[in-house]
Amino acid sequence: MEYLEWVLFVLGVSTLLPVISHLSIVFFSLKGGTDLSKYRKGTWAVVTGATDGIGLGFARQLAQKGFKVVLVSRNPQKLEKVASALTEEFKVEVKVVVRDFAECVKNPVEYFRNLVGELEDLDVSILVNNVGMGSPGRLHRKPLNKVLDTNALNLWPVVLLTKLLLPKLQKAPSLIVNLSSVASITPICGSSVYCATKSYDDLFSLFLREELKYQSSEIDVVSLQPAYVDTPLTQDIKGKFLEISADECAAKCLEAADKVGYTSGHWKHQVVSSLIRSFSGAFSYFSSFRVSKKPKTN
Repeated sequence: MEYLEWVLFVLGVSTLLPVISHLSIVFFSLKGGTDLSKYRKGTWAVVTGATDGIGLGFARQLAQKGFKVVLVSRNPQKLEKVASALTEEFKVEVKVVVRDFAECVKNPVEYFRNLVGELEDLDVSILVNNVGMGSPGRLHRKPLNKVLDTNALNLWPVVLLTKLLLPKLQKAPSLIVNLSSVASITPICGSSVYCATKSYDDLFSLFLREELKYQSSEIDVVSLQPAYVDTPLTQDIKGKFLEISADECAAKCLEAADKVGYTSGHWKHQVVSSLIRSFSGAFSYFSSFRVSKKPKTN
């Protein structure tokens, strides 16, 4: 009987530890309190996919905090419009870099080296890897080029841009924000490729954070796992649960930047994330019993 009690005790602790760990993350995320001046106010923040949605939210929040901003995106007209607006409203220096990240598929090493070459003379202290794409659709129906593009845009900028900018970031306290998603923590029917890429972004951020800590680096790494944010990517989705604005998403992430390894930011999305974590295991368990249907062919 004593042996059984120990087994049950160990099982109970192993079940509770992940819950306690997540609750502590939620607590420190909501508590916030990060002083962004530790990342050297007045230096440069690089934001990819910066003309819309969450990327624009980060650009605005960082400019408001007194950082110069590098806007990286594909549309020169939008870039100039955003740059002018930030300069006029926040009185900060803004640099635009025109890059279509879909082109990185052809030669990713050359592509990202050329991109980082345009930042050579800048004192960069913050990197926001926001660019990415969502391409819903079941894998057996998704065109091969869409699978390649989704993987390229959601993975390569996060890894290669981070890799090439690390020498700059390691010179002083710095911050890396990688855009993941609540989709990284639960299976979503019809989004297997997207969910998997966001899971990679999340795990990469976690492992990189630990790696840099081991090296006694002063770089903070945080994985942002938002739910529905009011962006062009979600505009056609109906019934968006607890949606927030892009500015709210960016602001709440930055408030917790040096406190946690991952966050959903805003309290609304912390609720969504916690619910998903609570029920995703049960969802996966019961979904395995569903009778599979033969997929329809086009």
